[in-house]
Amino acid sequence: MSACARHRGVSLMTDKQLRLPFPPLETVVTDDPLDWETIYEEIGSRLAAGVSFVVLRSRGPEDRGGYFFHIKQVADGLALFTFEGERALLFPTGDACAEYINHAAGLAYSEEMWERAQQANLKTQPEQQ
Repeated sequence: MSACARHRGVSLMTDKQLRLPFPPLETVVTDDPLDWETIYEEIGSRLAAGVSFVVLRSRGPEDRGGYFFHIKQVADGLALFTFEGERALLFPTGDACAEYINHAAGLAYSEEMWERAQQANLKTQPEQQ
């Protein structure tokens, strides 16, 4: 099980306010891959209504970037949403969701999740003119 730290108040201001599908933002700080049990401890109480969270590495400047996830418990699993609130991917289990989070956040490579991420990217990319 990975050691995580939870932080609130991460600044998300740039030229305009960042809009989250499921505010307020939760923050998970880790340098190790996460298992579903650890993720659930951090965000589980908010899954039914949806939760937006960012995964950060422990080292780096205070305003460092991270990997954002917007997840909601749905009837057939865990749905991943875009910043615009559109459903992008569905995971049948928490373990599959954790595998995707680890892959997307650069914590653990997964060939299967690389393919799923490509599907999501193609679905959510605006068409090029």
